Amino acid sequence: MEFKEAQLYYINPLYYLYIYLRIRDTVTSVWYGIRNVLEKIPVEHRDKLLRDVE
Repeated sequence: MEFKEAQLYYINPLYYLYIYLRIRDTVTSVWYGIRNVLEKIPVEHRDKLLRDVE
């Protein structure tokens, strides 16, 4: 029983680190995708969209 509990303490931090890195990677990819789409919009249309939001 003690071995299993000790084993969990070693597995969990690595598992959480793996999940954290995967989520960070996904968020970064989504952000760069959105940024690329926004950069492809011509400047005058982009400015109009930004003014319409306010």
